[in-house]
Amino acid sequence: MKKLLSQKFSIIWFLVFISLVPDLFSQQWTKIPGTSFYLNGIFLSSQNPQLLMVSSDDLPTDFSEQNIGFPYFGVGQNGFRISTDGGNTFSDPILNGYSVYNLHQATDNSNHWFASVRRFTRGGVLSSTDGGKTWDTDNIKCSGNFQITKIISKKNNSNELELYASAVNTDEGFKYSFNNFDECFTNEDLDIQSLDIAISPLDKNLMFIAGDGFHNSGVYRTYDNGKTWLKDSAGLENKRVLCVLPSAFNKAWVICGVDSIDLNKFRYGKGIYLSQDTGKSWKRVGAFGSTVFSLAQHPLYPKFIAAACDRDGVYLSGSFGWSWERFSEGLPKDSSVRQVAIPAIDSTKEGIIVYAGVFGEGLYKSIRIKTSVETNENLNISIIISPNPAGEYIEITGLNKGLQPLVSEQEIKIFNLLGECVLSVAQTFPSVDSGQTGMSDLLRIDVSGLPAGVYFVRAGDWVGRFLKI
Repeated sequence: MKKLLSQKFSIIWFLVFISLVPDLFSQQWTKIPGTSFYLNGIFLSSQNPQLLMVSSDDLPTDFSEQNIGFPYFGVGQNGFRISTDGGNTFSDPILNGYSVYNLHQATDNSNHWFASVRRFTRGGVLSSTDGGKTWDTDNIKCSGNFQITKIISKKNNSNELELYASAVNTDEGFKYSFNNFDECFTNEDLDIQSLDIAISPLDKNLMFIAGDGFHNSGVYRTYDNGKTWLKDSAGLENKRVLCVLPSAFNKAWVICGVDSIDLNKFRYGKGIYLSQDTGKSWKRVGAFGSTVFSLAQHPLYPKFIAAACDRDGVYLSGSFGWSWERFSEGLPKDSSVRQVAIPAIDSTKEGIIVYAGVFGEGLYKSIRIKTSVETNENLNISIIISPNPAGEYIEITGLNKGLQPLVSEQEIKIFNLLGECVLSVAQTFPSVDSGQTGMSDLLRIDVSGLPAGVYFVRAGDWVGRFLKI
């Protein structure tokens, strides 16, 4: 009888375990043939979710370097290819002989496209008026030794097109034009080299640019089309910002990808940072220890955000960037993910589809992947556990409700599925990045000694769950 009860007990807990564990085995990626090995960008259309444009070369351009070297022989620079069926087939190369680093569809005309290109030793901008089918290669605009990395646009109050761009290999990394790049201007007061620039989806007058640290670092913002720039980025001190993403959920929310680089040019990944006050202050929320090269937000469901996290693969958030999970099964091991993109395909209960560019390995596409923590539009964030699944540690965000120290009476305990307390608050210590105050709203718990399985965290009346792998 005791043996029978024991077997029933084991079966019950096994069923509970299966019901709680995220479907990790569905985290699969498939390589998509038809592109070159070194991707420069993945570009999607918000109107046609099956339209995919991928720029790639046979030779690498490594944007992880501060002084970037570019292919200059005209050989192995393969322009971009178009797929109209979600990556199943690709066209022949367009702009063959050029390296294409960015493609942008103008906001005033869906057939008007701009391409940031490089040929031999000079970069510049080419334009197309037929949706990218043909390009005016006789007229390279905004040309120089520098390289434009990102082009964005908006219509002003007079319904005229305004173009803005970020650039590297220059200390004038902010460019703008009001006549389709026939003339290209800069703000000489902004001493910056930049890999990314973005306009808030919720306020066209609010623009951000990422400083990669070669001249100045941090996230800058402007409300007057780049005439004046503000930066008071508490929490990003001495960090290099590689990408910036204003939220389509909340105007005050901004996300960026961060690392740092020492005098010997060695990179140290710092992860994903979130600001909830329009870039005035920042806190780390995910991909700890990773260099984050790019961020992408779902065009239809802004709660979904993907991050290209170097050798740690792809991280995905289902909570507008507040919490993150790693989805890398099927990606090449020890290879660097540099680009991510999310097509405008409906989210289902199975999750969303993501594209990833792997440095030296080409293009990958996920099956539908789903985060274990998702929120709806009425987000009410309190306490978050990450990373989840966890390996060596977990970090609990939101216990402080600000900068005050943890309340001593607030017990934090971890229980296994048998209801046994396996860890308590005595095993916790503040995160390394605690800001200028010396205090942190992140609390780290060492779980390296726990066996693999599902665990519950209790803090007061709140209970959270994480998976130890």
